[in-house]
Amino acid sequence: VAALKGEVAFAPARRWRWPLRNWLVVAQVGISLTLLACAGVLVHSFMNTRQNDLGFDRKQLLLVWVAADAKPALYRDVVSRFEGLPGVRRVAAAVRAPLSLSSNGMARLVMFPNLPEYANAPPFEIKYNSVTANFLSTMGTPILRGRGFEARDETAGATSVLINECMAQRFWPREDPIGKTVRIGRPQGKLHTVIGVAKNAPINEVGEIPEPYLYMAYWANFEQEATFMIETTGDAITLAQPARHVLKTVNSRLEPLTITTQNDLIRYSAQTYQMTAELVGALGLLGLILTAVGLYGVVSYGVSQRTRELGIRMALGAERGDTLRLVLREVAMLGLIGMAIGVPLALWATRMFSTMLFGVSPWDVPAFAGAVLVLAAVLFAAGFFPARRATGIDPGSALRIV
Repeated sequence: VAALKGEVAFAPARRWRWPLRNWLVVAQVGISLTLLACAGVLVHSFMNTRQNDLGFDRKQLLLVWVAADAKPALYRDVVSRFEGLPGVRRVAAAVRAPLSLSSNGMARLVMFPNLPEYANAPPFEIKYNSVTANFLSTMGTPILRGRGFEARDETAGATSVLINECMAQRFWPREDPIGKTVRIGRPQGKLHTVIGVAKNAPINEVGEIPEPYLYMAYWANFEQEATFMIETTGDAITLAQPARHVLKTVNSRLEPLTITTQNDLIRYSAQTYQMTAELVGALGLLGLILTAVGLYGVVSYGVSQRTRELGIRMALGAERGDTLRLVLREVAMLGLIGMAIGVPLALWATRMFSTMLFGVSPWDVPAFAGAVLVLAAVLFAAGFFPARRATGIDPGSALRIV
């Protein structure tokens, strides 16, 4: 047996000991699997920012942000002119558009005098937006309960407000919030009545944790800052110049602060997901290449060191398939041990950055399965070619090796 094994074989008492190169390959496989699994989870998360429901629809919306010393009549004229542009479906207005880099959002002090547990509590600072009656339908944010704003809610002195799901669950967890009242602004301010509950939607960035939010009627709570949201039938950005011309036509001093599209804001907000996925994906690819090269080198070296042994086996009647399976069995052992180390390491790693994920579990089964399959395929390819070369060893030449 010792002669058959050759001089480079391990002695029986030391069979359990592996050379350092084998352990390095195992470490490479484990790290590579971790990087690939993390990349898969992050890519899935990024793709969700492009496809999943955000709380509003992905529409062709041109956003024209202005701020001027203006009266409601001036902005109503702007809305009317925008509606007359070719390809425009409808025009809504709000103080700010979602995801519009509004310095963490606007907030108002809100009190709950009719809730005993909050009657004597300090006012809550709750983010808000003033919007026109067709804002939510233009954005594609559904009303889940109650109704949206109507013409009667936009008259001066109207006190209707909408809230989001999070605010309803936070302050009226076991009650219907429709008809409840809140006091906005000063302690002596008017009571406002909740008329509807809208679906949660992001305020500042995609993937943020929902927080209480309320909507006030824009014309009833007029502010000189406004974002006109123009829904179009074609590419929204093509109306940028016509929209700029409309502003100048209405008033020569009306100059837009920004003109962009809602889809651009979504992409900008999701760029952190994209950059992270690209970075870890690049590291995963690099790790995969290094693992393939390392395994190829180790197997090739092992085959060269075992040339005499393999030649003797073939001289004694071993088939080429037997030799191929012998080498690939060692490749499989290296790969399986490395994956056994890599899977729990990947589970721990994805758990650590779970707060950076959007719409996907840190232990995403498809991502992990894909990483295992890709790595297994690369390991097989890296081990197959030197193993196949081993089947071409000439027994006579191998026996003459001293």
